[in-house]
Amino acid sequence: MDKADMGVASSLSGSIGTKAMRGVSSLVTAAAQIAPEIDNVRSDAASEMAVGNDLTALGYACDISQSRTQARSGAHHAPARA
Repeated sequence: MDKADMGVASSLSGSIGTKAMRGVSSLVTAAAQIAPEIDNVRSDAASEMAVGNDLTALGYACDISQSRTQARSGAHHAPARA
């Protein structure tokens, strides 16, 4: 490679580096812009999971309560023969 070729290669390398840095900068800017939206989605998902957990616990509580009520009323016993 002569000096002219090295200069072109160096210039090309610098141009690619600059374009890459602009691309990275654009990605960082885009990420910063959507970060609050991502946090909102995470918060919504966490809230939905908490509600789901509460409903599951409520379902178990209802099952336990129903079982106790049936046990007290004798609902688990076989019906008397006529």
